[in-house]
Amino acid sequence: SDSYPIQVNQAGTMFGLLFTDQPIQNLSDMGHCDLQKFARYFQYMKSNGIYVAPSQYEANFMSSQHDKTCIDHTVNMITQFLSA
Repeated sequence: SDSYPIQVNQAGTMFGLLFTDQPIQNLSDMGHCDLQKFARYFQYMKSNGIYVAPSQYEANFMSSQHDKTCIDHTVNMITQFLSA
């Protein structure tokens, strides 16, 4: 299995999952991200009924409509993707 380090940036209910071992502090840091891995992640999540931002340059949002079942399913799918 090919394992990739990830960074999770978050502010309030917005967050982003970034495939890099480098901290992301600004736009130029995004050059360290593995965009091909993100594209595979996006397609994997979409095929499992989870709609995430289609680009690492965009944020995901949590809301009160995301219940425990939804969050657990999302975490499980991310975990499965990272362990494949």
